[in-house]
Amino acid sequence: MLTVNDVETEYVGTAALASLLGITGRRVQQLAKEGVIKPEGKTPGTNAHRYRMKETVNAYLAYKDSGERTVDQQALEDKLKKQKLEAEIALKESQAELHEMKTRLFDGSIIEVDQVEDDYKNFLKVFKRLVSSIAPRVAGQLSGYTDAVTIRKIEHDINDDLNRTMEAFVVAGFTPEGEKK
Repeated sequence: MLTVNDVETEYVGTAALASLLGITGRRVQQLAKEGVIKPEGKTPGTNAHRYRMKETVNAYLAYKDSGERTVDQQALEDKLKKQKLEAEIALKESQAELHEMKTRLFDGSIIEVDQVEDDYKNFLKVFKRLVSSIAPRVAGQLSGYTDAVTIRKIEHDINDDLNRTMEAFVVAGFTPEGEKK
């Protein structure tokens, strides 16, 4: 392994730096990519990076002393902490909303869906009975004013119109034939 005294130049290549730091050349490349150490360009005549020895060794030692956390790692940690806090806030908000809904359900200001469905079905049944009774009542009132055939035709037309309209609205209840829908 090289020591600082063995290297007489200001610049060192990846292999010499790796030997000096006691790490592999690949690790030197990773450290450069992570921003721990900074290459100072390329060695003349080659495609290899070169590093300022003193600054690079100091940066590596500072990195080792700091628990080997790079700027990227710190940013990732900060991002994850922020996401965790946001998730905790969302959880607290949803728990508060759930508690509020349970309280409103308990005090009666919220009605359960099943209860609303039952009330709606009952309303439609009553409304259908009311609508179904319109044609016979009209026929009874017309009996003194016109003949039976005309009354029967008016009653039939009213029933057809009402049944078509009711079919569009019926969600629960009975069809005109009395079958459950």
